[in-house]
Amino acid sequence: MPKEVASLEHYKGETLFGHPEGTIAKSVLDRLRAVDQELSAKDYETLVVLNPSDGSERTRKKGETDEVKIDEETAARMRGSIMIHNHPRGTAPSLEDFMISLENRVLESHVYHSGGRYIMRFNPDMDVHAREVLRSAAQIAYSESKPIVDRKFLAGELGDHEAWHELMSRSWERTAEYVPELFTYTVESK
Repeated sequence: MPKEVASLEHYKGETLFGHPEGTIAKSVLDRLRAVDQELSAKDYETLVVLNPSDGSERTRKKGETDEVKIDEETAARMRGSIMIHNHPRGTAPSLEDFMISLENRVLESHVYHSGGRYIMRFNPDMDVHAREVLRSAAQIAYSESKPIVDRKFLAGELGDHEAWHELMSRSWERTAEYVPELFTYTVESK
């Protein structure tokens, strides 16, 4: 089960994968709070990419109701960053969110929704082999989670939205259990 916390205060003194000083600077916390307020109110997806050292914005991209298209220029600015976007429908990070973050070597991927946020953290020291191990762990976790969620959906215990949310949440929880040295997953509620 992912660590559940009540606010951004859980960042105080916490060591991040790859952050040079080991903790998040106040300017980054302030920027995360501001972006949180801004994105949680939007009814379309928006991507914001921040510098993890000082919270400055590297790029921003407006998307559609349920996706932001990532072009090459945006992808280049994502490396070593904190990637933030919103899911207006309140869903957990998708497999595509994970893969984009992994392929572009994002340090953290935050997905905001009206009730809080999901945070995926990636170890920046991963080489090609470690990234492949993490990718495989995520695919295995997804494959293991899908039949469990499908049974609940077919039994009428979950609707479409709830099934998708549970499938992705279970997948990220399992992935973090398999390879905690490469990936962590946190759920934060408001």
